[in-house]
Amino acid sequence: MIENTNTVNMNESDADKRNSVNGITDDSQPERMSYCSRFFWEWKQPFFGLKEVPSGECIKVSAAFVARNRAATIFFRLCFFAWALSILVYNLVTYPSQNRFIYMGYLTHWALVLTCATFLATLACTIWKSSLDQPLQGEPAHAFVRLTWFLISLTIPLQAMVVLLYWTLDYKGQRVTYLNATRHGVLLVVLLFDGFVLGNIPIRIKQGLFSFIMAVLFSIWLTIHPHTGLGNGDWPNESDTNDDTNDDVLYSVVNWKDNPTPTAIVLIIVTFVVAPLMFFFLWTFSLASKCLKFDGSSRTLHRYNEEEASVKGSASELIDAAL
Repeated sequence: MIENTNTVNMNESDADKRNSVNGITDDSQPERMSYCSRFFWEWKQPFFGLKEVPSGECIKVSAAFVARNRAATIFFRLCFFAWALSILVYNLVTYPSQNRFIYMGYLTHWALVLTCATFLATLACTIWKSSLDQPLQGEPAHAFVRLTWFLISLTIPLQAMVVLLYWTLDYKGQRVTYLNATRHGVLLVVLLFDGFVLGNIPIRIKQGLFSFIMAVLFSIWLTIHPHTGLGNGDWPNESDTNDDTNDDVLYSVVNWKDNPTPTAIVLIIVTFVVAPLMFFFLWTFSLASKCLKFDGSSRTLHRYNEEEASVKGSASELIDAAL
């Protein structure tokens, strides 16, 4: 695909050098939106829209998902996936066999599984080079790129929620093990490194609906669970008369039977305050640039030239004629 430059015969390596300086594929500086303007503008755009500014510049897909050396990125992402998978396997193997039926009843375990899926998706995107090809103007990114984008925008806010809720509501001063540290902090840091150091993935404000829906569904699950009779498994030193060891509840702070009002307050705050805030912090973090401008100027853009636009027009005409 031909990049738009002032020198027609510029080769690809020269264009890449210019990208690293200007963040766009020609000499002109791209238009940038203010923080607040972007917030409202993105609500009108598609969930996985590549268009970065109203004037037409789009995200360069390859640079967004593999911002660094490709071979090194594959190595790091392979290590991240193998490490996360080993944590999941270790957690399952050491989990009491009589309690595995309720393993996926906990938000931490959902976040762990989604983290493994996210690392696998970013790795596959890096290896599958053709999935990162720039689409025609107005067309969406490759389906697998959109899947990876979805997982990133869902999993990082979910992991952030897990970290915040564990250390504020669930942690009771017990010894911090390797498993607890990785699941409730370290994995979040590595996810951020994967998404915004090895890549530079643009988070869109509408993607906050993904983690919000997840929070709503999990709150519904915690409301239904006490009526299912499932309990939380067979753990030592449990007692139905002790809120902290009640074998009928998954979390001590979510006890509809004995503490309905505090439980309702906790779930409302988590769903309508914590979940949106965690995503909002991620969206803001993804916009960070030099001098803390938060205008997305660190993102590499692609400006379509007339030849690329005519290719799209010809393709559309052929499709219309066939129909």
